[in-house]
Amino acid sequence: MAGAVAMEQKQRRESVRIEARIAVSLELPGGRAVEGMATDLSVGGASVRVNGDEEFAIDQSFRLAFPDVSGDAEQSVAARVAGMGRGVLPPSVGRDLAG
Repeated sequence: MAGAVAMEQKQRRESVRIEARIAVSLELPGGRAVEGMATDLSVGGASVRVNGDEEFAIDQSFRLAFPDVSGDAEQSVAARVAGMGRGVLPPSVGRDLAG
């Protein structure tokens, strides 16, 4: 009989993150669209890998849509860039963007 043992690691976030591969569309100010992939999701945000060489800034606002899930790219939520690293944006979704 084979067995496995795993050590639980304490989550350092307020909510659990779940790995995912979901196509996303970001609508930037001015209406420009950028496609990407959500690589993990949580109640308060998502990590998004974007296609192309688009430049982003911390706290930059945009609209985030999950067209393959909703069936409609027009259904989106307000989001902002909470951090960046190696092409991955962890946007804060659905939070007050005014500050």
